[in-house]
Amino acid sequence: MAMRHVALGFQTAVNSNWHFAVFLLANVLTGFGFMLFRASGSPQSWGLVPADSTWTTLVYARNFADTLTFSYNPGDAATGMTSPLWVILLGTTSRLFSVMGMGLPQLAQLGGMLMAFAASSFGYLLVRDLTGLKWFGVLAGLLIALEPTFGFSKVAGSEVAMFSALVMGFAWALMTRRMTVASLLLALAVLARPEGILLAALGLMALVSKLLWEKGEGESLNSDEIQDLALFLAPTALALIAWGGYNQVTTGRLLPSAFYVMFQQPQLLDAANLGAVWNGYLKETSFFNGFQVAISVSIMVTGVYYLIRHGGVHGAPLVFFPPALIYVVSILVPFPQAQWTYESRQHLDAILPILLVLLVLGVAWVWDASVAYIEGQERLDSQMRGHLQFTLALAVVFLLGVPLAGAPYLWSQLMPEYSRNVRNVAEVTIPMAQWLNTEVGAEARIATLSPGAMRYFSGRDLTDATGLNNAEAIGEPVFEYVPASGADYVVAYDNLYIRSWPGYEEVASVATQDNSILEGSRLVTYRVGSSAQEADKNQVQAFIPSGLTLIDSLDVGDIDDEAAHSWEAEPLTDTQRRTYRAGPDAVVADDAHVTSGYESFRVRSVPGKDLTIVKRYDAAVRGAVRVIANGQVVGLWRFPPRRYFFGEDQFVVPGRFIGGGTTLLRFENIPGDGDAAVNNIASYYYWLYVPN
Repeated sequence: MAMRHVALGFQTAVNSNWHFAVFLLANVLTGFGFMLFRASGSPQSWGLVPADSTWTTLVYARNFADTLTFSYNPGDAATGMTSPLWVILLGTTSRLFSVMGMGLPQLAQLGGMLMAFAASSFGYLLVRDLTGLKWFGVLAGLLIALEPTFGFSKVAGSEVAMFSALVMGFAWALMTRRMTVASLLLALAVLARPEGILLAALGLMALVSKLLWEKGEGESLNSDEIQDLALFLAPTALALIAWGGYNQVTTGRLLPSAFYVMFQQPQLLDAANLGAVWNGYLKETSFFNGFQVAISVSIMVTGVYYLIRHGGVHGAPLVFFPPALIYVVSILVPFPQAQWTYESRQHLDAILPILLVLLVLGVAWVWDASVAYIEGQERLDSQMRGHLQFTLALAVVFLLGVPLAGAPYLWSQLMPEYSRNVRNVAEVTIPMAQWLNTEVGAEARIATLSPGAMRYFSGRDLTDATGLNNAEAIGEPVFEYVPASGADYVVAYDNLYIRSWPGYEEVASVATQDNSILEGSRLVTYRVGSSAQEADKNQVQAFIPSGLTLIDSLDVGDIDDEAAHSWEAEPLTDTQRRTYRAGPDAVVADDAHVTSGYESFRVRSVPGKDLTIVKRYDAAVRGAVRVIANGQVVGLWRFPPRRYFFGEDQFVVPGRFIGGGTTLLRFENIPGDGDAAVNNIASYYYWLYVPN
């Protein structure tokens, strides 16, 4: 008999909570779907995460497990993590799971799936308690579990899924007046990601607005109400004080290092960046793609109405958090105008479960209104009511199906992307870390501009020259800081500037042919210190004047030479001196004037003979100019990319434009033309040649 009661009790529990098992299963299956899918040539993704920022978090978690401190290099306190809560959670549980053969990357992936399950569960509770309709809650939980972009995020190893779960939990607790739970979840959200501060501000505004709304005109909050608000915010305040105090003591700055390294100077409105958020992120989600936009927005607006009507002011944080986060992030984080990667998407992925909840609430309003209408029609017989209810069910399927019609396609895009991202780490970062361990002595000091996976896999102390994990480097010019730090080597992704820096010499490199998330396709180790010699700046370095005779030259930046050639430029925006490589073994130090308008000067020429103009220019910021000789438009000169900073290129003015012993040349800047869209042209040196 006792066993029968136990069996019946278990069956009742299963029947009442089956949906939670479904949420867990859906999140685990979709998570492993990402990790087990292997694009051509990719390794298995279980145990490898796709973003360098996540590897940085794992470095902190590993050191926390060993030393119980937040450090990038063991024993050296740092503030490079954006989520102390995720670091603590991973660090404290890693010992237990390591016994089971599970490393930190696997633990982060598993933890992300569990946190996404929590987000699904809170989404279910929120919709169920708000609508009184269990099945709509189940729909909300399932949609969160199956959303492709959020699915990528939950197995990326970052704290995004945890933060999203805390946001959803806070919204549910606030809506259902579980104020103690809401208070604790809000404090945890602040420690999960800096965006939690925005959530706290919205929560405070909602509570104050509710209290003032209930008062008469001219009344203010009394002492008991202020005390209740203070108690509600006390855990959050303590969390902020602890985190801010740690940052201040460690680096002398109140905020994490990322705020000073990665974020741009905020402005009231960055329209271009906001446009990038819409085009690169929102339009690529499963419910804002193509024709779905109008339907999704309409349903979500209806969901907002439903939420405010039934949840009152307590629903305001859930309504305002997505647009507020989009706005704040758009003025702080510079986003790519082209295709986004997870490094950019992770700033916004926490809004996806909220948007899905609003979508379900909008459909729930349609259901409620339609059911009320059908039940109010007393003349309808039972058969007609059944037909109408069936039609209503089809309408619900349509209203949810159309906005999510793009989900299968998005899954087909994001799963290979995840696999390729992981392959980048396996092809580039891990081999370079292994090379450092075998080829560079333990006593050598190594700096890096790629601080995450490189630090994790090398297992040796590194100097982070970006400043993210090294307060000394914040605000310092990278190229000057590296030798000043005493580094013997520096590891960085190849680019024109670092390739051209005279103080570095390449000693090893690893490349990928399919870069999908790395800062570059080629990771290089440079020896600090170089044998390259400084060349005579008055001589061309790359151009070969075969069959030509030099008849004149202009050293821009030399006042006497400029005066001798009647040089002028309007408007003059900058004067600069640069020392960079002009070739693999030649270093040039030269001055330049920068203009956004035009420059002109007079040079020697031979009547009727072609005049070849050779220019030393900034190959990183190339642009294009309109060439005018003696008042006649000759053509357009687009400056091509070069391997090193100092590029040289030539333009031939046909002899028919040359009528005398001197020629007046004028170069008019064409903003946005050429290989690089720029508004300024930098001129360092000109050489003028005629045929022999």
